[in-house]
Amino acid sequence: MKPQSNTIKWAGIAFLFTVLMSFVFLLPSVSAQGEVPSTPTPSETPSETPPLPAVTPEPLEIPELEQEFGVQRLMSLPSNAEEYFSIYQSSRLEPVLRGDFLLLILIGLYLGTIPALYVALRRLSPIYTALATLFSLIAVTGTFASESTFSLLHLGEQYVTATVVQRSQLIAAGQAIIASDMWNGTAAYMGGILLQGSGVMISLIMLRSKDFSKVTAYSGLIGNGLDLIQHILHPFAPSFSASISMVMGLFYFVWFPMLARDLFRLGYSQE
Repeated sequence: MKPQSNTIKWAGIAFLFTVLMSFVFLLPSVSAQGEVPSTPTPSETPSETPPLPAVTPEPLEIPELEQEFGVQRLMSLPSNAEEYFSIYQSSRLEPVLRGDFLLLILIGLYLGTIPALYVALRRLSPIYTALATLFSLIAVTGTFASESTFSLLHLGEQYVTATVVQRSQLIAAGQAIIASDMWNGTAAYMGGILLQGSGVMISLIMLRSKDFSKVTAYSGLIGNGLDLIQHILHPFAPSFSASISMVMGLFYFVWFPMLARDLFRLGYSQE
């Protein structure tokens, strides 16, 4: 049991670190783009048509200037395949950091944590712990299958040397991949419900166990419960869902290290 508890301990710490990094790189940019009014010059204005100087293309250059700030670029997801390929041309690492790869690592750590929880809680509720474990395995597998980072990297490599016609085809293929990725696909949507649902089930069982603290159980219950709600509402109310996401992260910051501590303590107590 000692090697297993040590593994779960570091998995919990990695969970916490990856959650923090995911929030840093995945939060969309909230800075507004302003418009700078321009002053027409008299020499460029015909005397017969005075209102024409009010129209000037200068404000169109403002988004290009704002995109030069590296911090702002890392804080926003690429909005479409064409933007993703443009980023790929300047840096092969930036699309990975601005994509979902860090979040994929976070979700993959469930493969080590959920089976350990099954071993610790199966005597209290064998049926529901088995269902929660099964739901988690299905959700993680589906998420890995639908994540789009490497598919877009493959298309991005072809985009660099493609012709104009080929680039149009690659952009269409990239949009199709984005439409079926871990944020927009039906399989990923159902997988999120299964994953957060299993977290709620596990946390409810923890409330009946003397091996896990109440802080661990309640933080997991609230965090996974809010995550489940925001995941269900996201396609229909994305703004409201985003506000819930900011709150649920606080409970995850408590749940992951507390979960590692309880499993570490449980492993030593059974030696």
